[in-house]
Amino acid sequence: MELGNLILSRIPFIETFSEFVNGEYHDNTILGEKVGNNLNIQIAKLENGFTVVNHHGFWRPDPMGDDDTIKAFTKVGQIVRRLDNGPLVMCGDLNIIHDSPAMRPLDFLRDLTHDHNIKTTLSGLKYDGEVACDHILVNERVKVYDFKIHPDLVSDHLALSANVEVA
Repeated sequence: MELGNLILSRIPFIETFSEFVNGEYHDNTILGEKVGNNLNIQIAKLENGFTVVNHHGFWRPDPMGDDDTIKAFTKVGQIVRRLDNGPLVMCGDLNIIHDSPAMRPLDFLRDLTHDHNIKTTLSGLKYDGEVACDHILVNERVKVYDFKIHPDLVSDHLALSANVEVA
């Protein structure tokens, strides 16, 4: 069993894989028990040369994260840095804000949520307040034409989108 976000693309995949950033795979994991055990990162390499990375980070009450968050994102940063040899987009509910120490291993990427001064990515359906915990990050090989946060209620988070192409 793996938990994570879904990567959809109109461009065909040439390779997909995932890596665990906390623990390792165990058979017979029961949903709701030790979910952190399955914390992983999904990677899709597309036919056009783009690499798309998706990650759903630990949820902690403090959007700055904690020591476990820093440890997990250190590994996320190492994995993503290895993929940084072509155009790369990373996205997901990272469950931390840009100023979190856990984001520092990803400083080689541009955080569009931060660059566009997004105050919150929460819809208020489940949690309320100003927490920009969802992110789209790109490397220097990606040109961003448009970045939006969509106000439509689709979940407890607001949807983010970006139109991008190879720089």
